[in-house]
Amino acid sequence: MKIIISCLIISLLAVGCFRKTDSERKSDGTEGIAESISTITEDEVTDSQEDSNQKVEIKIYQNYENEHLFQTVELSGNFPQSAITYLNSNTGLRVKNITYQGTRLIVDFDPIMLTSLNSLGSAGGLQLSNQILRTFSSFPDITEMKFLFNGEEDLEGDHFSFFGIFPAGSSIRTSTGSIDRSQITGLWESEDDQYHIFYFMPDNVYREGRKESAWFRIGKWELNGDMITLTIDSGAYEKLEKPEIEHLSAMINNDKLTLEYSGGKMYILVKSDYIQYLQ
Repeated sequence: MKIIISCLIISLLAVGCFRKTDSERKSDGTEGIAESISTITEDEVTDSQEDSNQKVEIKIYQNYENEHLFQTVELSGNFPQSAITYLNSNTGLRVKNITYQGTRLIVDFDPIMLTSLNSLGSAGGLQLSNQILRTFSSFPDITEMKFLFNGEEDLEGDHFSFFGIFPAGSSIRTSTGSIDRSQITGLWESEDDQYHIFYFMPDNVYREGRKESAWFRIGKWELNGDMITLTIDSGAYEKLEKPEIEHLSAMINNDKLTLEYSGGKMYILVKSDYIQYLQ
């Protein structure tokens, strides 16, 4: 009998020790670690499920000569990773990473984009830059954008500049300051020596779509800073009931005249001695 009672006492003491040890663990700050880990894991799974079902619309500007031509794409899944995947698979853009810093969008391009921007020439580099700005301006919940190349910021090249921070909806201007009227006056033709003739006379302007083509437009021109206003009052194959106003930004660089229309269409012109217009 004594033996049985002794065994019961030892058993109760052992149980009490285990309970006390468990209580001590809770009191020293380790209480509920497993429960806490379980809770965090459930939250993370919930967030992941929400991201995987997220739907976001963005605009892809693949025709960078016209800001009104774009494709609206609905992305599903973890955004902005879904945007990276779509852009790399369906456009000429090559993106390594996209992150948000508040309302600032940070885009890190693959360095191959530097080659693309520089290899397109002045007009092509500028147009691709504007394609980039317009596309990423369509991302949700942003007010400004910063562009990196393989982690490096504020890079510039012969035909592009991504220095600084860009407001959402901005585009890269072709000009940086005032131009003298005498710099514009004269006969200009497209770099490719085939398309687009602009003849800026003292007051009038003559524009032709192709050398010796039948299509032309005639009107007046004014210069204000780096902005040219064309007031077109007549042209071939067109009956203008009232003058048409066209606004262009202008830049003179290395004896070339760059003209960009408000819609994004751009011309790179060089001085011409095409005798037909100078007689």
